[in-house]
Amino acid sequence: MKIRETIINKRKECGMTQKELSEKTGIQQNRISEFEAGKRDIVTSNVDKIFEVLDEKYLSSRERMWNLAKECATILKNKGFSKISDLSKDTITTLTEKEYLLSLKEISDDLYDELSAKGSEPANTFNYMKALIRFHLSLIS
Repeated sequence: MKIRETIINKRKECGMTQKELSEKTGIQQNRISEFEAGKRDIVTSNVDKIFEVLDEKYLSSRERMWNLAKECATILKNKGFSKISDLSKDTITTLTEKEYLLSLKEISDDLYDELSAKGSEPANTFNYMKALIRFHLSLIS
């Protein structure tokens, strides 16, 4: 799936219009429209802005992250994986076919552990998602 298709799908899953996405990202609506139609490329910094808004909207609740992690764990288990500590973000994304995992920020394990110990767990990180997936895998193993 191309980045353009991922953005279109994710925007629609979030129930967001191009106009709303434009307002939240500061990117002109016509640029978003032309990009989604395949008539224009988009710069990486704008892709980052778009994913930031869409991730915030889509993964804003812990319930959604919980359900996504459970779904990923089930897919991985069905493909024969019971441990994911050695799998990269790209590999997990490919195996689960959940392209939006790529847009989650991955921070160092040390920083993640430090933030978690302080109670300020960074919920919209890939680290958190991976921890949830590990938990769900342990339940279905």
